[in-house]
Amino acid sequence: MRSIWNGTISFGLVSIPIKLVNAAESRSISFRQIHLEDGGSLGVCGVLVVGVRRRRR
Repeated sequence: MRSIWNGTISFGLVSIPIKLVNAAESRSISFRQIHLEDGGSLGVCGVLVVGVRRRRR
């Protein structure tokens, strides 16, 4: 596969070659917010979902 961009990252005496290539597939990424106290999932509005009842964070 042909690279779009070539470059290097250097840390003192160590240099790492980098190649940037096109993605083979288009995919979407989704993230979930987790409530720190009990590990529950937060909804779209920042509402903690607990069973059927909901409470604000």
